[in-house]
Amino acid sequence: MKIVIISSDQYTFFVDTANELAHRGHEIHVICSKEVGTKSGIASLNKNIIFYSSFIGLLDNEQNKWAVLKIPFTVRKLRKLLDTIQPDVLHAFNLKWSGWIGAMSYFSPFILSGLGSDILSEQGADKNIILGLLRKFTIKRVTHCTFVSTQMKKQIVEINRNLDTSIFIHSTKKKIKRIDHKSIRRTREKFSLTSGKVIFSPRYIRPIYQTIEIIKAFALVHNNIDNSTLVIAGEDADDPNYFNEVLSTIDFLGISQSIKLTGRPKANEWEDLFYIADVIVSYPFNDGMPATVFETLEKGRPLVLSDVDSLKELLIDGNNALFCNKNNYHDLAPSIIELLMNDDLRKRIGENGKKTFDEIDDFNKQIDNLEKVYLKMVL
Repeated sequence: MKIVIISSDQYTFFVDTANELAHRGHEIHVICSKEVGTKSGIASLNKNIIFYSSFIGLLDNEQNKWAVLKIPFTVRKLRKLLDTIQPDVLHAFNLKWSGWIGAMSYFSPFILSGLGSDILSEQGADKNIILGLLRKFTIKRVTHCTFVSTQMKKQIVEINRNLDTSIFIHSTKKKIKRIDHKSIRRTREKFSLTSGKVIFSPRYIRPIYQTIEIIKAFALVHNNIDNSTLVIAGEDADDPNYFNEVLSTIDFLGISQSIKLTGRPKANEWEDLFYIADVIVSYPFNDGMPATVFETLEKGRPLVLSDVDSLKELLIDGNNALFCNKNNYHDLAPSIIELLMNDDLRKRIGENGKKTFDEIDDFNKQIDNLEKVYLKMVL
């Protein structure tokens, strides 16, 4: 089967999926806004895959207000390429940019894999009129859409009730990972995490991830566990007002010495922070199936989560995670304290989370499911 895959970024699962499909004998053509397999990339493509470097930089992100001007040129370029390749299937990973461009090509069958923040309205997929129109247009043009949770599916089928759908986890090919203790030590020293309990929030600083509520909850934790630190990864350049509000909240609560804002950590520092942390916190008021949750489960680290529907499809409160009320940070603080104070509970939650990850992270099964979708669309 001849398949064209579009992605606006170097997602590991997109690269792994393309590589496995090529390994199974499919003819794979890849379009990505970033070069794949370079020092700046995170993975390499199979040598049999055809990569179109002429599209690099054309599938931009919406933070560049002039990027929209590239769309007509990119669409014409894609249509011309599709006419030349004559693929059986066009598959876009991520609704933003790659999905938009795929929909505007008017190629069919067109498959879209929604990931969460790219497609859910609560996570900003339609935060302005243009994005909202692009989202609706794309979903109405899609032949088949894959989701990682039924919660995501419910929202999208409201836009296109005739949409053919399937639900399965987008996993990555298992790789042997060794814990780099030297790197962990360097990261501890860099962020001054050499003593005390550490809570890690790996989500970006955005209103939907309720960063301010996490900070307020941490203030309550800090009152009970003095030698504790909250580490918040990421930054949010497209919402400076919220970022400033985060800084003001930290100053008002008088806990600036106990909170570390890492900005965008390097890849090795990102990995290290999961192992350094005693507890991982994810507290969105709505979500798809975030990659950070899977990373936490894979590493066997204890999780505290907001009780959003998508996450409750995967995890069980008190077994492989602790859930708390997404609308009340006063409910978040006791859950964090409980894990920090109870070594046995922390270990059990982490171990059960790892078991859950091993059960659901079946990469070959994911590719089998995807091949069934492709075959269904072609026949």
